[in-house]
Amino acid sequence: YPLRRQRQMCIRDSMNDALSYYKESLEIFREIEDRKQEACTLGNMGVVSAGMGHTDEALEHFMSALDIHKKIGDRGGTVIDLTNVGLIHKIRGDMLTALKYLKWALNECEMYNLTKHKKTITRAIRNIEEELP
Repeated sequence: YPLRRQRQMCIRDSMNDALSYYKESLEIFREIEDRKQEACTLGNMGVVSAGMGHTDEALEHFMSALDIHKKIGDRGGTVIDLTNVGLIHKIRGDMLTALKYLKWALNECEMYNLTKHKKTITRAIRNIEEELP
């Protein structure tokens, strides 16, 4: 098992490095007032945090990204953030909140004809609904 442990440590270190780079990028995007890249970077930080099992941090990053995407009118970014927030709630076992965000994302897809993520969101909703009593 020493190789497995070493591999896990390398992955954790890589994820920590990624978060450090994203934090540096976030500062730059805030400094130059590039809101779209700020939101994208926050979303990427959420993905890395979720991968590390830090769901509280991931949720904070995704919610911040969602707020920015909504303010700048980036509907595609909004859909991605809503989906990510829903999936974090699913990971945490809060299926009803997960469904709320995923259905909101699906509604945005349908309202603005954003077909790119529709299949993934629909599948996630179906999987959660199948798990409910």
